[in-house]
Amino acid sequence: MKFLKLSAVAFLLFGCSSEPIDEPLIDPGVIDNTDTTIEPGLSDLVFNHPSFDVTNPIPWLEWQDDLRETLKDESVDTEDFIWNAMNIWYFWKSQTPVLSEDRFKNLQEYLDYLKGFSSAESMIESITNTEDRFTFFNEDYSVLINSLGGISKSDGLEFGLVANSDSEDVIIYTRYVARGSSAEAQEIQRGDLFNRIDGQLLTRSNYSALINNRSDSYTLGKAEQDASGEFLSAEGEVTLSRVENFQENPVQYHSIFTNGNKKVGYLVYNQFISNYNQELNDIFASFKTTAIDELVIDLRYNPGGSTAAAAVLASMIHDGSGVFAKQRWNTYWTSMFGSGLEDRFTDQITVDNASVAINRLGMKRVYVLTQSGTASSSELLINGLKPYIEVVHIGETTRGKNEFSITLVDDPGSQSGQTVFPYLFRSTRVDQINPKNSFALQPLVGKYENSVGFSDYTSGLDPLIAYSEIERINGRISFNIGTFGTLEDGLFAQAIGHMNGGLTNQRAARSLGEPAEDLRLSEPLMFVEF
Repeated sequence: MKFLKLSAVAFLLFGCSSEPIDEPLIDPGVIDNTDTTIEPGLSDLVFNHPSFDVTNPIPWLEWQDDLRETLKDESVDTEDFIWNAMNIWYFWKSQTPVLSEDRFKNLQEYLDYLKGFSSAESMIESITNTEDRFTFFNEDYSVLINSLGGISKSDGLEFGLVANSDSEDVIIYTRYVARGSSAEAQEIQRGDLFNRIDGQLLTRSNYSALINNRSDSYTLGKAEQDASGEFLSAEGEVTLSRVENFQENPVQYHSIFTNGNKKVGYLVYNQFISNYNQELNDIFASFKTTAIDELVIDLRYNPGGSTAAAAVLASMIHDGSGVFAKQRWNTYWTSMFGSGLEDRFTDQITVDNASVAINRLGMKRVYVLTQSGTASSSELLINGLKPYIEVVHIGETTRGKNEFSITLVDDPGSQSGQTVFPYLFRSTRVDQINPKNSFALQPLVGKYENSVGFSDYTSGLDPLIAYSEIERINGRISFNIGTFGTLEDGLFAQAIGHMNGGLTNQRAARSLGEPAEDLRLSEPLMFVEF
């Protein structure tokens, strides 16, 4: 099922090359109702209900069952869910008049409002604040929920798309292959190039259709780049199979690199998922046993994920206590949670319902590698650590997302009993989701700031050392991609160079081209786990 998104960048599941692509992926410079009639008796159910209090949205729950009984034949389940979910949780609620509790005079006016949209997407677009770049949804809640855990239909090939300025040909380049995937079985390597799908050459005019419409089993034709920068077809093909419910391990790679007489721990981490905290803990145990001198965290392909997982990784890096980050919610939830809601550094994780001590390195300095798609919880990690230790940020300016979200589904059962989290997804309550509405919403519900109050990075976090793994030099694409954890990989080499006393900004040392990272960005995501 297609993901729909409210910004210009196409939605793409984290690290998954199998999702549809809706927007151009080449460098943008290259490709060019008033009726308020009240049905007798209905207004008493909701808007004139004695428990209705415009200063407190939660009493709505007391009459929600009556409302649903009234709406059951109106075919507005999805719209009703969207309005209620946004009314209760949306960060910009107080700046959104249509979400005010006194917006509708009666039930008929509310029904007319719900029926006035051609699609759920148009309704959400009408509600979202102009500052909101990242609220999104999916028509099938199971697809969205799976994506948060790194589960999707995938062949394991994570790729980007580029083209030379003077060429019609579009090139697929391999960022990495997921462990245990079809792409790994075909021995595809990082940096491998392809220019054909099922024998058809990819061009500016057809690449989107060819990629979106490829079958579950398809063939890629290999390509190569000559000394002049031209891309040419090469001999050889690989056939890939996309598998349903493939779970990608976000812990892509780790090693200990010997740099003179020092040991450098290196981790490539592609999504923050709490289920992999134990694997991270084992890796940090090896770093600790080896007594590494430096640490490099590679987040260049990490679009974000769980804020709890980000706090855990931060705690493995830094062994102090105190506040990692502070949350700001809308006015109502701030009054409920208090203004001091915080994520703190921790010394343990939960594994199989048991507490496990984490391996904390106590680093005084950490290197973080990024590119333009690095976002959300990745940025939270950088921003949260900066008040405590030196963060040497190398790569490209990050995406710029300091807001967090929660996953909301139409779960009437979540409103019963003493729960205080209406519409909040609980994996154990799947059977209670409204069978007439499989819609899932991922709205922005708050913003993060670090322990000293800094959160102003909506334009992205700028690196100390600017470096792009893909550049355009005289109109030709140049790759600075190598095997992870080796000096053949440009970003990693920049980190080692800085450790060895290299220039603060390597761009000052040599003439390079403009960054040419394609626009095939993963969806930035930073969500809170309750």
